Amino acid sequence: MMIRYFTLLLLLCCSLTVFGQKKEKHSRAYREYQSSRDEVKESKYPSFFGLQFRPIFATNFLTASKLDLKGNELTANYHQLFGYTFGGTIKIGLSKIINLETGLNFVQRNYSIDFSIHSATTNIPDAKTDFRIISYDVPINALFYIKLSDKFYMNASLGASVAYFPTNVWKRYIISSVEKFEHFGNRFSKFYMEANANVGFEYRSKKAGSFYIGASIKVPFKPIFQISAVYTAVDHQERLIGNVSGSYLTADFRYYFPNFGKRGGVKGPIEQ
Repeated sequence: MMIRYFTLLLLLCCSLTVFGQKKEKHSRAYREYQSSRDEVKESKYPSFFGLQFRPIFATNFLTASKLDLKGNELTANYHQLFGYTFGGTIKIGLSKIINLETGLNFVQRNYSIDFSIHSATTNIPDAKTDFRIISYDVPINALFYIKLSDKFYMNASLGASVAYFPTNVWKRYIISSVEKFEHFGNRFSKFYMEANANVGFEYRSKKAGSFYIGASIKVPFKPIFQISAVYTAVDHQERLIGNVSGSYLTADFRYYFPNFGKRGGVKGPIEQ
Protein backbone atom coordinates (compact mmCIF):
# COMPACT_ATOMS: atom_id res chain seq x y z
CA MET A 1 0.00 0.00 0.00
CA MET A 2 2.78 2.39 0.93
CA ILE A 3 4.60 1.53 -2.28
CA ARG A 4 1.49 2.40 -4.33
CA TYR A 5 1.15 5.83 -2.63
CA PHE A 6 4.85 6.46 -3.04
CA THR A 7 4.64 5.59 -6.76
CA LEU A 8 1.67 7.95 -7.31
CA LEU A 9 3.44 10.76 -5.45
CA LEU A 10 6.58 10.27 -7.55
CA LEU A 11 4.57 10.37 -10.81
CA LEU A 12 2.81 13.55 -9.67
CA CYS A 13 6.14 15.29 -8.87
CA CYS A 14 7.57 14.28 -12.23
CA SER A 15 4.50 15.65 -14.05
CA LEU A 16 4.72 18.96 -12.18
CA THR A 17 8.45 19.24 -12.93
CA VAL A 18 7.98 18.61 -16.66
CA PHE A 19 5.07 21.07 -16.79
CA GLY A 20 7.10 23.70 -14.95
CA GLN A 21 10.06 23.27 -17.29
CA LYS A 22 7.83 23.63 -20.36
CA LYS A 23 6.18 26.72 -18.89
CA GLU A 24 9.55 28.26 -18.03
CA LYS A 25 10.85 27.48 -21.52
CA HIS A 26 7.84 29.12 -23.18
CA SER A 27 8.04 32.08 -20.81
CA ARG A 28 11.73 32.59 -21.54
CA ALA A 29 11.14 32.32 -25.29
CA TYR A 30 8.35 34.86 -25.04
CA ARG A 31 10.54 37.27 -23.09
CA GLU A 32 13.32 36.96 -25.66
CA TYR A 33 10.85 37.51 -28.48
CA GLN A 34 9.38 40.55 -26.76
CA SER A 35 12.87 41.93 -26.02
CA SER A 36 13.91 41.51 -29.64
CA ARG A 37 10.77 43.30 -30.78
CA ASP A 38 11.45 46.16 -28.39
CA GLU A 39 15.05 46.36 -29.54
CA VAL A 40 14.05 46.52 -33.19
CA LYS A 41 11.43 49.10 -32.36
CA GLU A 42 13.92 51.25 -30.44
CA SER A 43 16.63 51.07 -33.12
CA LYS A 44 14.44 51.25 -36.21
CA TYR A 45 15.37 54.90 -36.86
CA PRO A 46 18.34 55.53 -34.53
CA SER A 47 20.23 58.78 -33.93
CA PHE A 48 23.95 59.28 -34.56
CA PHE A 49 26.56 61.68 -33.21
CA GLY A 50 29.52 62.82 -35.30
CA LEU A 51 32.31 65.34 -35.73
CA GLN A 52 32.92 67.54 -38.76
CA PHE A 53 35.57 69.86 -40.22
CA ARG A 54 34.84 72.15 -43.14
CA PRO A 55 37.34 74.47 -44.88
CA ILE A 56 35.69 77.69 -46.07
CA PHE A 57 36.07 79.09 -49.59
CA ALA A 58 34.92 82.45 -50.94
CA THR A 59 31.97 82.41 -53.34
CA ASN A 60 30.34 84.93 -55.65
CA PHE A 61 27.20 82.80 -55.87
CA LEU A 62 24.20 84.99 -54.96
CA THR A 63 26.44 87.54 -53.15
CA ALA A 64 29.91 88.99 -53.77
CA SER A 65 32.94 87.74 -51.83
CA LYS A 66 34.78 91.04 -52.18
CA LEU A 67 34.06 94.69 -51.43
CA ASP A 68 35.70 97.66 -53.18
CA LEU A 69 35.58 101.09 -51.52
CA LYS A 70 37.02 104.21 -53.17
CA GLY A 71 37.25 107.78 -51.86
CA ASN A 72 39.23 110.93 -52.64
CA GLU A 73 42.42 109.87 -50.87
CA LEU A 74 41.67 106.34 -49.65
CA THR A 75 40.99 103.15 -51.60
CA ALA A 76 40.23 99.90 -49.74
CA ASN A 77 39.57 96.47 -51.26
CA TYR A 78 38.22 93.65 -49.06
CA HIS A 79 38.66 89.99 -50.10
CA GLN A 80 37.35 86.88 -48.37
CA LEU A 81 40.10 84.34 -47.68
CA PHE A 82 40.31 80.68 -46.72
CA GLY A 83 38.61 80.01 -43.37
CA TYR A 84 37.25 77.03 -41.49
CA THR A 85 34.41 75.71 -39.37
CA PHE A 86 34.24 72.67 -37.10
CA GLY A 87 31.92 71.18 -34.50
CA GLY A 88 29.60 68.37 -33.50
CA THR A 89 26.64 67.12 -35.49
CA ILE A 90 23.65 64.92 -34.64
CA LYS A 91 21.44 62.97 -37.07
CA ILE A 92 18.00 62.06 -35.77
CA GLY A 93 16.26 59.27 -37.68
CA LEU A 94 12.72 60.08 -38.80
CA SER A 95 12.18 57.50 -41.55
CA LYS A 96 14.12 55.28 -43.96
CA ILE A 97 14.98 58.20 -46.25
CA ILE A 98 14.72 61.30 -44.02
CA ASN A 99 16.87 62.42 -41.08
CA LEU A 100 16.84 65.62 -39.05
CA GLU A 101 20.30 67.16 -38.63
CA THR A 102 21.43 69.65 -35.98
CA GLY A 103 24.56 70.44 -33.96
CA LEU A 104 26.87 73.26 -32.87
CA ASN A 105 29.69 74.75 -34.98
CA PHE A 106 32.52 77.25 -34.57
CA VAL A 107 33.00 79.43 -37.68
CA GLN A 108 35.96 81.66 -38.57
CA ARG A 109 35.73 83.87 -41.65
CA ASN A 110 39.04 85.48 -42.72
CA TYR A 111 39.40 88.64 -44.81
CA SER A 112 42.28 90.65 -46.27
CA ILE A 113 42.31 94.44 -46.80
CA ASP A 114 44.38 95.95 -49.63
CA PHE A 115 44.44 99.73 -49.28
CA SER A 116 46.23 102.72 -50.78
CA ILE A 117 46.44 106.33 -49.66
CA HIS A 118 47.29 109.30 -51.86
CA SER A 119 47.14 112.58 -49.97
CA ALA A 120 49.10 115.83 -49.78
CA THR A 121 51.38 114.39 -47.09
CA THR A 122 51.29 110.63 -47.73
CA ASN A 123 51.67 108.33 -50.71
CA ILE A 124 51.10 104.64 -49.94
CA PRO A 125 50.49 102.79 -53.23
CA ASP A 126 49.99 99.36 -51.75
CA ALA A 127 49.51 98.20 -48.13
CA LYS A 128 47.85 95.16 -46.64
CA THR A 129 46.26 94.03 -43.39
CA ASP A 130 43.65 91.44 -42.41
CA PHE A 131 40.92 90.62 -39.92
CA ARG A 132 38.64 87.75 -38.95
CA ILE A 133 34.97 87.35 -38.00
CA ILE A 134 34.10 84.70 -35.39
CA SER A 135 30.63 83.19 -35.04
CA TYR A 136 28.78 80.12 -33.74
CA ASP A 137 25.87 78.49 -35.51
CA VAL A 138 23.20 75.89 -34.79
CA PRO A 139 21.85 74.33 -38.03
CA ILE A 140 18.50 72.59 -38.46
CA ASN A 141 18.44 70.66 -41.74
CA ALA A 142 16.29 68.01 -43.38
CA LEU A 143 18.50 65.20 -44.80
CA PHE A 144 17.28 63.09 -47.72
CA TYR A 145 19.08 59.81 -48.59
CA ILE A 146 19.44 57.76 -51.77
CA LYS A 147 20.89 54.24 -51.33
CA LEU A 148 23.54 53.53 -53.99
CA SER A 149 24.77 50.18 -52.65
CA ASP A 150 24.92 48.24 -49.38
CA LYS A 151 27.43 50.69 -47.89
CA PHE A 152 27.32 53.82 -50.07
CA TYR A 153 24.64 56.50 -49.86
CA MET A 154 24.09 59.88 -51.49
CA ASN A 155 22.35 62.61 -49.56
CA ALA A 156 21.14 66.17 -49.93
CA SER A 157 20.01 68.55 -47.22
CA LEU A 158 18.25 71.88 -46.94
CA GLY A 159 17.55 74.02 -43.92
CA ALA A 160 18.51 77.09 -41.90
CA SER A 161 20.93 78.07 -39.14
CA VAL A 162 20.80 80.42 -36.19
CA ALA A 163 24.17 82.21 -36.01
CA TYR A 164 25.61 84.16 -33.09
CA PHE A 165 28.32 86.82 -33.55
CA PRO A 166 29.90 87.59 -30.14
CA THR A 167 31.90 90.75 -30.95
CA ASN A 168 32.61 93.57 -33.37
CA VAL A 169 36.06 93.76 -35.02
CA TRP A 170 38.70 96.51 -35.23
CA LYS A 171 42.14 96.75 -36.81
CA ARG A 172 44.65 99.63 -36.91
CA TYR A 173 47.56 100.29 -39.27
CA ILE A 174 50.00 103.01 -38.14
CA ILE A 175 51.34 105.13 -40.99
CA SER A 176 53.19 107.79 -38.95
CA SER A 177 52.94 109.56 -35.63
CA VAL A 178 50.08 111.69 -36.99
CA GLU A 179 48.48 109.39 -39.60
CA LYS A 180 46.79 106.02 -39.40
CA PHE A 181 44.46 103.66 -41.24
CA GLU A 182 41.71 101.89 -39.28
CA HIS A 183 39.21 99.20 -40.09
CA PHE A 184 35.95 98.83 -38.17
CA GLY A 185 33.53 95.93 -38.53
CA ASN A 186 30.21 96.46 -36.74
CA ARG A 187 27.62 93.70 -36.59
CA PHE A 188 24.05 94.68 -37.40
CA SER A 189 22.79 92.23 -34.78
CA LYS A 190 24.17 89.52 -32.48
CA PHE A 191 21.91 86.86 -34.02
CA TYR A 192 21.34 86.08 -37.71
CA MET A 193 19.44 83.56 -39.77
CA GLU A 194 21.28 81.74 -42.57
CA ALA A 195 20.14 79.40 -45.35
CA ASN A 196 21.95 76.02 -45.70
CA ALA A 197 22.23 73.61 -48.62
CA ASN A 198 24.39 70.50 -48.91
CA VAL A 199 25.09 67.48 -51.11
CA GLY A 200 27.49 64.60 -50.51
CA PHE A 201 28.26 60.89 -50.24
CA GLU A 202 28.49 58.60 -47.21
CA TYR A 203 30.21 55.28 -46.61
CA ARG A 204 28.82 53.21 -43.71
CA SER A 205 30.60 50.50 -41.77
CA LYS A 206 28.79 48.70 -38.97
CA LYS A 207 31.92 48.47 -36.83
CA ALA A 208 33.94 51.55 -37.88
CA GLY A 209 31.13 54.11 -38.20
CA SER A 210 30.21 56.36 -41.14
CA PHE A 211 32.51 58.53 -43.27
CA TYR A 212 31.11 61.47 -45.23
CA ILE A 213 32.46 63.87 -47.85
CA GLY A 214 30.46 66.60 -49.54
CA ALA A 215 30.03 70.31 -50.18
CA SER A 216 27.82 72.99 -48.64
CA ILE A 217 26.81 76.59 -49.20
CA LYS A 218 25.70 79.02 -46.51
CA VAL A 219 23.97 82.32 -47.31
CA PRO A 220 22.90 84.77 -44.56
CA PHE A 221 19.49 86.33 -45.11
CA LYS A 222 21.05 89.81 -44.74
CA PRO A 223 24.60 91.31 -44.52
CA ILE A 224 26.33 90.31 -41.30
CA PHE A 225 28.70 93.29 -40.81
CA GLN A 226 28.99 96.94 -41.78
CA ILE A 227 32.57 97.74 -42.78
CA SER A 228 34.24 101.14 -42.24
CA ALA A 229 37.65 101.96 -43.72
CA VAL A 230 39.03 105.16 -42.11
CA TYR A 231 42.07 107.29 -42.99
CA THR A 232 42.96 109.82 -40.28
CA ALA A 233 45.46 112.66 -40.80
CA VAL A 234 46.34 115.72 -38.72
CA ASP A 235 43.55 117.98 -39.90
CA HIS A 236 41.01 115.70 -41.58
CA GLN A 237 39.52 112.20 -41.80
CA GLU A 238 38.05 110.14 -44.67
CA ARG A 239 35.63 107.27 -43.98
CA LEU A 240 34.37 104.70 -46.51
CA ILE A 241 31.45 102.36 -45.64
CA GLY A 242 30.18 99.09 -47.09
CA ASN A 243 28.53 95.79 -46.11
CA VAL A 244 29.90 92.24 -45.87
CA SER A 245 27.47 89.51 -46.90
CA GLY A 246 29.23 86.59 -45.15
CA SER A 247 28.27 83.88 -47.68
CA TYR A 248 30.65 80.98 -48.23
CA LEU A 249 31.22 77.51 -49.72
CA THR A 250 32.69 74.58 -47.78
CA ALA A 251 34.15 71.15 -48.42
CA ASP A 252 32.60 68.86 -45.78
CA PHE A 253 34.40 66.06 -43.94
CA ARG A 254 32.39 64.19 -41.28
CA TYR A 255 32.69 61.10 -39.16
CA TYR A 256 29.72 59.51 -37.36
CA PHE A 257 30.38 57.14 -34.48
CA PRO A 258 28.82 53.65 -34.70
CA ASN A 259 25.53 53.11 -32.90
CA PHE A 260 25.83 49.89 -30.86
CA GLY A 261 22.67 47.98 -30.04
CA LYS A 262 21.86 46.12 -26.80
CA ARG A 263 23.59 42.94 -27.95
CA GLY A 264 26.66 44.57 -29.43
CA GLY A 265 25.21 44.85 -32.94
CA VAL A 266 25.33 48.07 -34.90
CA LYS A 267 22.26 49.54 -36.57
CA GLY A 268 22.99 51.79 -39.54
CA PRO A 269 21.33 55.18 -39.87
CA ILE A 270 18.97 53.72 -42.46
CA GLU A 271 18.49 49.95 -42.47
CA GLN A 272 16.73 48.66 -45.59
